[in-house]
Amino acid sequence: LTPTHYFKERNHTMNHIIQSVRQLKCQYPTINTIGLAALNKNKVFSNNGIDFIPFFNNLGLKIVTGNTMTAACVCEYIKREIPEKSDIYINGSTSSIGQAIILQCCKLNYKVTFHTNSEERARRILVKLKKEDLNATWCKNIENLKSFDYAILGSCSDVSEQTINKKKILSFAIPSPKIHNEKMKIEAGNMS
Repeated sequence: LTPTHYFKERNHTMNHIIQSVRQLKCQYPTINTIGLAALNKNKVFSNNGIDFIPFFNNLGLKIVTGNTMTAACVCEYIKREIPEKSDIYINGSTSSIGQAIILQCCKLNYKVTFHTNSEERARRILVKLKKEDLNATWCKNIENLKSFDYAILGSCSDVSEQTINKKKILSFAIPSPKIHNEKMKIEAGNMS
């Protein structure tokens, strides 16, 4: 959806977001925090995210806003839930949130492998890491996720097949209903 559609078809868009979050919670029941991106937390669109609170509270979810806050919450979860020096896999790694998470996880002594299809974006991340004397591994094939116990998911890609039998999974992206509707039919709350 374009920004124009977000504001023009607000109720429809909010229902899609709520449906996506419900699907995410069903797929990953231990998730307890959702980060809202710029458009989703816009004052005109959702009253700075406040309009989502009743729906997300019913699912046992807290809302954070802003890329820095989202990255900080994800890194705090990783520190608390994933043993230090573990091998972790991060997709959605070329967003500003993903890059911050990669950088912080490397600083926290995790063995980071990140996924992006873009060689250019991967190179930029690796250059940033090298400047800080840090190291991570770039992986272009999403199938490699299967070999990791710990997955940090920041992309809306359908990785359901690769996330079976993981010890811990954290998602910092709300999945697209178009991707997940085929696998899970869950009704969104009515905003009318």
